[in-house]
Amino acid sequence: MNKCAHFLLACFICIGTTFPLIAQEQIHTKLGNTLSLNDNGTYVLQTVAKNTASNSPFEQPKPYLELDQAYRTKMSQLETYCLSRDTSMSIALHRYQTELNKLRNQKTGLPDQNGLTATLNAKIAELERQVELTNASYERLMPLCQEVKAFRIIDSEKKLTSSIDRLHQEHFGNSAGKEEVVVQKTFKTPQIDQRKPWEIEITNSSEELPSLLTYTPDRLKNYYKDNYLLEVFPKLINKNYLELKFVFHSKDVAKSYGTINKGAMLKIDFIHGQSIVLKASKSIDPSLEEYTGNTIYNAIYRIKTKDEYKKLKSTSLDNIGVMWTSGFELYPVYNIDYFRQAN
Repeated sequence: MNKCAHFLLACFICIGTTFPLIAQEQIHTKLGNTLSLNDNGTYVLQTVAKNTASNSPFEQPKPYLELDQAYRTKMSQLETYCLSRDTSMSIALHRYQTELNKLRNQKTGLPDQNGLTATLNAKIAELERQVELTNASYERLMPLCQEVKAFRIIDSEKKLTSSIDRLHQEHFGNSAGKEEVVVQKTFKTPQIDQRKPWEIEITNSSEELPSLLTYTPDRLKNYYKDNYLLEVFPKLINKNYLELKFVFHSKDVAKSYGTINKGAMLKIDFIHGQSIVLKASKSIDPSLEEYTGNTIYNAIYRIKTKDEYKKLKSTSLDNIGVMWTSGFELYPVYNIDYFRQAN
């Protein structure tokens, strides 16, 4: 199995805590991947479609095997982007369709009392619109992902690197930093939270809330076998601010990530291909929980308009990108309807 296959098969997708895999239903994505749905509402990427590239040891090495690290990183980001969007859109379509079926069944034979039929019709129309928008975005995604899949069978190094540069620029722009986080030469020492666990209010505990996403870089997955490097817990504040609590399960992470400066960008991508950009309202330094060793960043981003807030509350998420002082890093969102379901 080649390195990419190991990478893709390692993309274990879940919401919140990992549960035993008792699959009730499967989703087959447009890229040929298979997702298993569990009876507790979680889902997992079960199989990844095989690439068309041959693994025969008797063939001449493909140009992608000789790429330098910079191009391998760009290629990996594009592959991860396609896998993430393929997964999130398939999950969104499944949820929309499941809800549509429920509403249509409720409507069948229902007498028009107190405007119930009109209410159901409005909900059905909105879900049908979401399905249409998601399908349209899905179709726009396909050409990119088919081109990315073809990277491994391109027989010209010049053509391969040119394609990688073009697609990476189109979909990540100049703001997308390296996948490997740059280690800063200087950094601030995190403040240590010396309170004991029982001295901290329960309302501040991230364990009481579901996470928006979890993330572990490939190079650390063997170390974090039963956990994640990063969990992100969001909170909307008075329709004007989005608070993101970044919980790193490491006491040394500040050496690599640095801080979040005032005005730093937070890019939120939605599954329909739209995005919004929020800015940090103040500079954030990390704090260290003495009793856990976790490094915490409590970042607050300004929601400038009602349209931005409405989009957060009404549209399924795809990715979020965070600008650290060490660079930009993109994270796939697995709890894609977090804000739509939040009170």
